[in-house]
Amino acid sequence: MSRGEQILYHLISIGASWGWSFVATGTILVVINVTIRLRLRDSDEEAGLDVSQHDEPAYDFSDN
Repeated sequence: MSRGEQILYHLISIGASWGWSFVATGTILVVINVTIRLRLRDSDEEAGLDVSQHDEPAYDFSDN
């Protein structure tokens, strides 16, 4: 096997690995988005994730 053939095989392997990773990651993201959603509702983001997800404020902004 020549050096050029070896480099070609390596490039093909890199492309195959990249393609597999792209497809697998895309499939996982689609399944997650369909089941539990990737993003929160806009109202939850505006209220803040600490309040909407943990039901407690992160900072106390009162003037006590």
